[in-house]
Amino acid sequence: MNSARKVLPLVRSCTRQLAQDTQVKEVPSKYFAKLKEAQKRFQVDDGVPIYLKAGFRDRLLFRTTAALTLIGTALSAQVLYTLAVR
Repeated sequence: MNSARKVLPLVRSCTRQLAQDTQVKEVPSKYFAKLKEAQKRFQVDDGVPIYLKAGFRDRLLFRTTAALTLIGTALSAQVLYTLAVR
């Protein structure tokens, strides 16, 4: 019970600090322009899935992930087969 009395002022202090720190900060214009340009690029309806819109890097990551998934599935099947046969 005594520890609860010590914690309550701490909780009040923390909530007071969180409530006071709600000021909106200005976003620098160069970052805002880059963000808007990226949003325009991702909103274009060109038939490309959203996970491939960033270009070569996205294609490379997608294909690497797909290849590693297939390799992992094949190795898992191999282990299961080996365990089943023995």
